[in-house]
Amino acid sequence: MSEIAESLALRSPSVGLEWVQKLPDGPYFDAAATGFIPHIADGYPSEARELAEMITNEALRAQSLLLIQRKANWRKEGANRR
Repeated sequence: MSEIAESLALRSPSVGLEWVQKLPDGPYFDAAATGFIPHIADGYPSEARELAEMITNEALRAQSLLLIQRKANWRKEGANRR
């Protein structure tokens, strides 16, 4: 499931996001969202956070939110270096 989400994220983030959001809650949604989030966290941080907060598996949700936060920190550090 995460491989499909990753492929969609690379081709069309908006289509991929729509596809992931249509999945029912549970392990398939969690896997797809976890695979999708790393690919959209830079370009679509608010959507990535919203998707991460929908993940029902606590460990995967925490992992995804941490990744989003780290990417945000990297963007800030990069902007401060300019």
